[in-house]
Amino acid sequence: MGIYENVRQAFQDIVAPEIKNIHGDIKAIHVELKRLDEKMDSGFARLDQKIDLTKNELQTQIKALDQKIDLTKNELQTQIKALDQKIDLTKNELQTQIKALDQKVDLVRNELISEIRRSDSIVESELRRIDNELALSRELRDSISELKERIFVLEAKAA
Repeated sequence: MGIYENVRQAFQDIVAPEIKNIHGDIKAIHVELKRLDEKMDSGFARLDQKIDLTKNELQTQIKALDQKIDLTKNELQTQIKALDQKIDLTKNELQTQIKALDQKVDLVRNELISEIRRSDSIVESELRRIDNELALSRELRDSISELKERIFVLEAKAA
């Protein structure tokens, strides 16, 4: 047997069994890696499902909140429109009442002005009458004074 045969035999006796052991270990590692990879894939799939489920639940809740917000917004807009209409109605009623009061005030003012003018006319008339009576009274007093003087002069002549 030559050196080549000896090396070959030594290789087969020593190294080949070790290579087979290493090869078996590598296969076991591959199997374990495959198992871990499948386990991770399964975990990621469950995690993806949980994320999708949570996402769907959140989207459903967000949609429900959006609907509530829209409903509340519509209710508020309806209430605001109703209040605007009440305000406009009240404004119109108040404007009508103010116009009616303005007309009443104008009527009373005109009546008062007429009454004042009538009273002024009566007072003026009375003042003229009183002035005439005073003038007549003065004339009468002057006449009486003249008559008294004449009587006094006549009595003085007769005495």
